[in-house]
Amino acid sequence: MKNLNVAAIIQARMSSSRLPGKVLFDLSGKPIIWHIVNRLRECKNLDNIVVATSDLTSDDDLVNFCKDNKIKYYRGSLNNVLSRYVNLVKLFKSNYFVRITGDCPLISPNFIDDQIRILDLYQADLIWLSKNVDLLEGQAVYSSRLLEKVKENAFSKEDLEHVGGVYISNNPEQFKIIGLDPPSELTEFKYRFSVDEQDDYIFMKYIYEKLWDKSPIPLKNVLKLLKNNSE
Repeated sequence: MKNLNVAAIIQARMSSSRLPGKVLFDLSGKPIIWHIVNRLRECKNLDNIVVATSDLTSDDDLVNFCKDNKIKYYRGSLNNVLSRYVNLVKLFKSNYFVRITGDCPLISPNFIDDQIRILDLYQADLIWLSKNVDLLEGQAVYSSRLLEKVKENAFSKEDLEHVGGVYISNNPEQFKIIGLDPPSELTEFKYRFSVDEQDDYIFMKYIYEKLWDKSPIPLKNVLKLLKNNSE
């Protein structure tokens, strides 16, 4: 596959309203943000991985962690998350970018690589799953063309915060979208892998305590654990 110059951009901040500081919460000796970066490094089709946070002092601890661990970072507007993506895609001259949310420590490198490969194959802008899969939250791939269109047309508070999500949903005819049927073994699970509340963190800690072995946990191992421990 030709070099597509793909950037994985992790949107993260310390000032979460429901669970402040969660991106630095510990999972088996490493913070959540470290695990996300570590899993992204397993992807075969990424050229850059960067943490995109705010320029407020509340995010200094996150930036200092990135500095200490040689993780690329970018600081921009707290509320205009869209602008962080626009600036980074322009900076890296990316053809595609991966939007990663900073509270999903079990993202799937294979799923991310598959999305990049499919979008390149069909010269498409994004992928829509035919069924909602909670396990695959926080790891979507888009074209830079899509981002340019969103930047020019999306100005609502929701679009600035959610990188044009509302505009894309309301104007699908403006984009080349590939439909994808997710594997049935993923749709049967109703768990979520995003850490939004304290109970989510307890759930994630349980998974890492059972499965973490100094390397990214294979998704199939997580599914097996959940299937055998439904309680």
